Amino acid sequence: MNPATHGLVDAEGASEILTTSGMTKHYAGITAVNNLSLGLKTGEIHALIGPNGAGKSTAINLLMGEVEADSGSIVLDGQDISKQSVSQRSRLGMGRTYQITSVIRELTVRENMIIAVLSQTHEKYIGLGTAGKSPRVRERVAEMLDRFDLARYGFDFAGQLSHGEQGRLEIAMCLAPNPRVLLLDEPMSGMSLLDGEQIVNLLESIRPQMAILLVEHDMDAVFKLASRITVLASGEAIASGLPEDVRKDERVIKSYLGDG
Repeated sequence: MNPATHGLVDAEGASEILTTSGMTKHYAGITAVNNLSLGLKTGEIHALIGPNGAGKSTAINLLMGEVEADSGSIVLDGQDISKQSVSQRSRLGMGRTYQITSVIRELTVRENMIIAVLSQTHEKYIGLGTAGKSPRVRERVAEMLDRFDLARYGFDFAGQLSHGEQGRLEIAMCLAPNPRVLLLDEPMSGMSLLDGEQIVNLLESIRPQMAILLVEHDMDAVFKLASRITVLASGEAIASGLPEDVRKDERVIKSYLGDG
């Protein structure tokens, strides 16, 4: 099966779990995102691409609630979440990664995962050591570290991991609370070819379980993974559709992809 169409098969008939309509954000007279409408389906990877400064990271910040849109709406599973906080959106099933990894380098891999698991359970403990002794927390931590091939590094400091391993840890931490929507901001940035391939395989494996919005500059990865692609330029969507259609769009070629 063609990887570019795999998500469409998985998501066939699925309704959009996250939608935006007219999402707009201005900064000091500059329009970072203008009238953006998106739809994410469970089982799909929807890629958001475009040149630097196109508004991609701002769009993710708006979706996650880290900045508030000036206008437009964001609806998750039928509920308008446009005014809800980051923590409220997290509890409703949204998670995200960052261009610069957000793992805590001074803590061990296991301690990072304990923090992520606690965000799911909402249980309160005095110290990570106490939390790590909880059977429920311990079981989930072990499950996630094993699933992402990080168990061998459990007691190493996260800062000792390679860039690719830190990327896997961050995605694992995002998945610990079982999100329904995952927002990925350049997860392969700065990675070696091998690390990038591992992330591609990882995203393929988790695709059926959630809706994924992928911001990424690695076009080989994008066209391998994406079910749908939306292209931003100067904050506006200039094209959106199937990868094969976007690849041939003259506006996209001129503004971003180039003749190659």
